[in-house]
Amino acid sequence: MDRGGAEASGNKRVVNWRFIPESLAKDVRFAARSLARNPGFTVIAILALTLGIASSISIFTVVNGVLINPLDLPDPDQIVIFLRNTPYGELPMVSFPNFEDWRKQQQTFVDLTASDYTEMNLAGGNSPLRLRGYRVTPDFFRVLGVKPLIGSAFPTETRATSRVAVLSQATWEKGFGSDPRVIGRGIRLDDQAYEICGVVPAATASFAESDVWIPLDPHHPELLRLARRRTGSLFRVLGRVKPGVTLQKAQAEIDVISRRLEKSYPEAREHLKVRLQTLQDHLVGDTRPRLLALMGAVLFVLLIACLNTASLLLTRGTLRAREVAVRMAIGAGRFRVIRQFLIESLLLAVAATVVGMLLAQAAIRLLQSEFPESLPRMAEISIDWHVLGFALVVALLSVFVFGLVPALRSSRVNFGSALKEGASGTTYSSASLRLRSAMVIVQVSLSAILVIGAGLLMKSYWLLTRVELGFRTENIVTAQTVLSSARYKTAEDKIRFAREAEDRLRAIPGVELVGTTNNLTFSNWGFGVRGFEYETADGQRKEAPGTASYKIVGPGFLETLGISLLYGRRFDHRDNAQSAPVLILDRSLAERLFPPGKAVGRRVFFEERWTTVVGVVDSIREGGPLDEPKAALYVPFDQSPVERIGWAIKTAVPPGVMIPVVRRVLSEIDRDQPVFAVGTMRESLATSVVADRLNTLLMLGFGGVALILAALGLYGVLAYQVSSRTREIGIRMAIGAERTQVFRQIATGGLKLVAAGLCLGLAGAVGLTRFLSGMLYNVKPLDWPVFVIVAVLLVCAGVLALAVPAWKASRLSPSSALRTE
Repeated sequence: MDRGGAEASGNKRVVNWRFIPESLAKDVRFAARSLARNPGFTVIAILALTLGIASSISIFTVVNGVLINPLDLPDPDQIVIFLRNTPYGELPMVSFPNFEDWRKQQQTFVDLTASDYTEMNLAGGNSPLRLRGYRVTPDFFRVLGVKPLIGSAFPTETRATSRVAVLSQATWEKGFGSDPRVIGRGIRLDDQAYEICGVVPAATASFAESDVWIPLDPHHPELLRLARRRTGSLFRVLGRVKPGVTLQKAQAEIDVISRRLEKSYPEAREHLKVRLQTLQDHLVGDTRPRLLALMGAVLFVLLIACLNTASLLLTRGTLRAREVAVRMAIGAGRFRVIRQFLIESLLLAVAATVVGMLLAQAAIRLLQSEFPESLPRMAEISIDWHVLGFALVVALLSVFVFGLVPALRSSRVNFGSALKEGASGTTYSSASLRLRSAMVIVQVSLSAILVIGAGLLMKSYWLLTRVELGFRTENIVTAQTVLSSARYKTAEDKIRFAREAEDRLRAIPGVELVGTTNNLTFSNWGFGVRGFEYETADGQRKEAPGTASYKIVGPGFLETLGISLLYGRRFDHRDNAQSAPVLILDRSLAERLFPPGKAVGRRVFFEERWTTVVGVVDSIREGGPLDEPKAALYVPFDQSPVERIGWAIKTAVPPGVMIPVVRRVLSEIDRDQPVFAVGTMRESLATSVVADRLNTLLMLGFGGVALILAALGLYGVLAYQVSSRTREIGIRMAIGAERTQVFRQIATGGLKLVAAGLCLGLAGAVGLTRFLSGMLYNVKPLDWPVFVIVAVLLVCAGVLALAVPAWKASRLSPSSALRTE
């Protein structure tokens, strides 16, 4: 029998270090054989650890990809974005003249660059596409430090009027089949000829949210009206600070320049007040607290899994007391025994980590496919060296958490009592039982905190999905296109296209209603207008207070979405280009401008003409359940036709069947016009709350795993208690104890553990759930109904866990119980 590589020398024990590698290998082989001989224990321990490790690796991978990993740019911490306070929050919107002055007068930046978001139709590729794009100053890619995959990112001689374009990698692959000969090829963007000069990596598009970039011409007619005004805030400004310059120093310089400009342009005071922020922090936004909350939750799950495994190891160590005593009696030192148990724990952790890595990889792929836009930089999330290092640390720390205490306790044996034990090898240890009970209490308390957090998020999401939006979402198919301004030049051309599309869609079998609008997404159904006037009761003109959402809709649109008509009438085909201009107000705007019920027949001065109100409809939450109803006005499409056209189609058949038919029918009208955003209204609604849904599902999953592990831990403690007290229970029953008394005693002991853990968990939840307040909708962190439901759920789980051991104890035969010892 190997004694651990030590030789006796007098009364001293001298370690022979030459034998340590050999003895270590023997310990590893012995540990593997020992675990293989107990497959039930091994599988349960690995499964418990895998749940905790896989969860922690998955969430850390997301945290690493979103919060920790820098942007895939040279020195990304030197890139800053200019933010301005607006009525809609802090946004990257500044005016071009202010940008030009900052650029000319600054000394702390390598350079500044401005960009303006746009959308364009792409022709000249494999198929027409609708692209997100940016008009950018020619030094845009130089400021970012982006190097193209092929070609160049705007030649140095590029001017604002140059007709060159840079494609994203995704557009290059989708529209041009990754053809490397694409450089120099001509394409048409919104019927304007451009030449492809370069293709930039996918990572560039992920933080720029763009498919194509073209030079910015602030004198272009489309931008001239607002671009040259100090208060026309259309542009996103980025800058790269010089090496060694801090964000605070750059901010101070911009503040000085802005105060200087305020003296010359006092009307632009509010538009000159900007705050600088690193681009990465801006992209992360409010995602950080959500991810950190999930990271805290998953660490709770990992701790519960470790405590569960430690409890299993304590039980196993008790059952192996005779084996340990024999090994120590023939010369194995306590260090060697501790090492043996730690090696077994390490093997369990390594196996769980390997399986956990595989599960984490699958989980990340599932998140990216099912929730592609739920988090910034989602496409960049992957398992890298940071994640592998985290997995290694988790494995080693988990060994320390769940393996050290059982190893120390197992190495302390009473030789006499251990060697005199019978075949069962079990010994009753009140200290061991107290330790295992304490572990169960901690597991129950942590589970209570997690399940309460999951319950709060679930209630919040449930309330979100039941917010009354004011319009129909069931069985509604949506689609959009943007007409070419060169091909559809006149209002008649746009009206003709819209009517033909409506007629063809209405002719599809299963279609009940069709409505046309200028835009149909949950983020932007129309656009905000202000400064219009209305006619008072005494015939005076008065400017309307606040802003209103402006929507262009065709006949049948309000009916298709089921937007309630309060009084007056809806639009019909009488409201055409030749008829008197009319509009419809929503309840909020009607009440703001006119006495209750008196809006119909009144006039509003809008788009340089007097327009008569013909109806009032109910207000809607156009941005989804998180959006408050906004004041809105509707005008007929035929009286204000636009290039952007969206359709809402109410169908009597499943929307999934109708989607490809709608896409085909619309494409047949003009094959050069891209048809995009074809889907369902339900999908659009789900997108508006996708982050809340993801948080709820993850927290619910973590809470469920924690609850199962805690129940298993409680079961293990009671099962150990019953097996340890078999002789005692037999004696009690032999002298007259009833089975119900035995059942009640075991069950009461288990319920005391559940009650103790539940009290600690509820107290902890009171403090910790406050961190979820920013993630909750109409739910308070101290929502007592949720606390009560979770308490009942935990008690029920505890009752189920303790029922089997208590029942087994009550069914013991006194004679067989006495023979076991």
